[in-house]
Amino acid sequence: MIRECTGEGRFFDSSSVIASRADGIHPTRQGAALWVDKIVEWMGEPELNANPIEMEKPDFATHFKHDEKHGMGYHGRR
Repeated sequence: MIRECTGEGRFFDSSSVIASRADGIHPTRQGAALWVDKIVEWMGEPELNANPIEMEKPDFATHFKHDEKHGMGYHGRR
């Protein structure tokens, strides 16, 4: 439905991206990195993307730092 509404070359279909998932739904950090890499590749391909943007991978690795300030008080709707 989204692809039909946005038009050709304006929607990245990530259903074919195989990313490891810790809980079967949400990707692991490595899986998320792969997913983002695939989006960036798509964004730079003029034959796939209506408005290509060229980006380069950084030449360094950023280490994850857990710095969330909020507690885990929200547990979903009950």
